Amino acid sequence: MLNYKNEASEGYFTPLSLVDEFRCMLAALYGRTLEKEGYRVHGSPKSTDITARCAYYGKANLDEKAMRAGYKKDNGTFVFAALYNDHVFFTAKLRKLLEEECLAGGLIGRYRKRCEQLQKRWRGFDSKPQTEWLRDGKAEDPNKANESVRRLLLLDRKLNYFAGVLFGLVTIATWVAVFYLIQSLLDRFLGSDWHGLTTTVAVICALIAGGAAQQCVERQFHKSDP
Repeated sequence: MLNYKNEASEGYFTPLSLVDEFRCMLAALYGRTLEKEGYRVHGSPKSTDITARCAYYGKANLDEKAMRAGYKKDNGTFVFAALYNDHVFFTAKLRKLLEEECLAGGLIGRYRKRCEQLQKRWRGFDSKPQTEWLRDGKAEDPNKANESVRRLLLLDRKLNYFAGVLFGLVTIATWVAVFYLIQSLLDRFLGSDWHGLTTTVAVICALIAGGAAQQCVERQFHKSDP
């Protein structure tokens, strides 16, 4: 999948491309099958294929050593896959390790949602974080976020309005100044008999100068834009 630059789209939660991130999610979700001998995990931590490693992270009965090794090797991609591993969530020491040593950035919110999903399936599951730093972290109030967005949009509208007024004033002021300057100079040198011609020339010069002044102000106004 390509973005507008004709490059591979980046993943939302990992350094992988969006396509590879999606493959890893599927592997972490469905990387285990039930066979005659029992459950079989279709992946290995030593595999050269990141998808196979994610199948292992998402469905194997990991221990602390395996988790630290996986995080050291694949960092955020390991966390992304391990969030689908129920064994990690239902083993207190592993869940605590995940919170203390692995969680960061956008995966924190994904972890909270995963805990809520598990609590809906198993009411005995405690969705509250095991570590103090996550328990103290307050979720952002969506209403507050929406209000902030509304205020920013309102401010943006006001700035655009005042910018439009500023551009208009600069254009008019430049137009008037250039018109009278050009007309007075031409009338002085050509005389009043040429007043019609001098007026026409002054209008053309004023329009050109006004447009140039407006473009100059717009460039300065948007100079700090990314």
